[in-house]
Amino acid sequence: MGLITSDGSNSLTGTDTRMGAFTLYARIKSEAYWNSLQVGNLPGCKQATGTTTSCVWRLYNPGYKNYVYTTSFDKRNNYVARGYTYDGVGFFGRNPISTKLPNQVRVYQLENGNGGSMLTANADEYSALKNAGWLDQGTAFYADPVGSNTGYAVYRLFNSSIGAHIWTKSLSNKKSLESAGYVSEGVAFHAISEVRQENPAPEGQYNVYRFSNMPENRHFWTKDVTERDSMITRGYKYEGIAWRASAPNTSKPVYRLYSPTMKKHLYTTDAYERDVLNKTSSWRYEGVAWYSNPSSTGGVPVYRLYSSFNTAHFFTTSSYERDVLRRSGAFRYEGIAWQQP
Repeated sequence: MGLITSDGSNSLTGTDTRMGAFTLYARIKSEAYWNSLQVGNLPGCKQATGTTTSCVWRLYNPGYKNYVYTTSFDKRNNYVARGYTYDGVGFFGRNPISTKLPNQVRVYQLENGNGGSMLTANADEYSALKNAGWLDQGTAFYADPVGSNTGYAVYRLFNSSIGAHIWTKSLSNKKSLESAGYVSEGVAFHAISEVRQENPAPEGQYNVYRFSNMPENRHFWTKDVTERDSMITRGYKYEGIAWRASAPNTSKPVYRLYSPTMKKHLYTTDAYERDVLNKTSSWRYEGVAWYSNPSSTGGVPVYRLYSSFNTAHFFTTSSYERDVLRRSGAFRYEGIAWQQP
């Protein structure tokens, strides 16, 4: 495409790929052409290929100094062609054309006349903004609820001097935005994990995840989604949700210890057992793994077994699995370790 790039000239130059020159040409040509623009050199969303995951792209409007968010590949490219700055993938959501998982929340999107976005999981806020004249874009994606441990917290910040919101799951980005004048409004929702989606636990509970094929054919449990995703990515065998833990801290924590020499973990509610092992050179205390039901009778019992073959403990809420392991002769049943909600 040839363009006149010198003031007072009537001669076309060669192809000019500068954004400003291209934007001027496109706007003069026609509104239909302008609205049909695509930018072909931006990356796609590989995490969404053949999955229910959506990339939530973030773009910056240099004119109004605000941000817009979209899960649409075409809309993202159109924004860039119109002069917005591509800011990469902000976080991930569950595709709105998919069925949301139990306990996931709907995230609505609205836009104002200044080209900025509003994302909210609050139905009352969504209705109020529509009534105030914001353009309704419907459901942008599904997310996990605030306080769940299936995804990653997305923080909402506001800059009163420019009247703009921004959303980020990066703590370092949150800190730099606060230094630039943004004020945190808390966690808006939790972005889904692009590694593995699971049903969020009911309010007041956490999922506890289980892995197998650890060294010496042992098992491992964690409620930390970052640790879970890292282990899945590294190739450990993920076996799903083992049970639920208490989200509020209770009077009965479950302690986690690790033996570097034996390459195994131990989980116990017994502070004496924790302290005795931690004083040896073989074990290292790693903190509270999760919190259990303080009642000795209420909730779901977690059974503890021990195998002398791999010198490891095994935990399960399944009485069937407990009995199969006992009958195998490879495990000794040691009773109820704790109760879960």
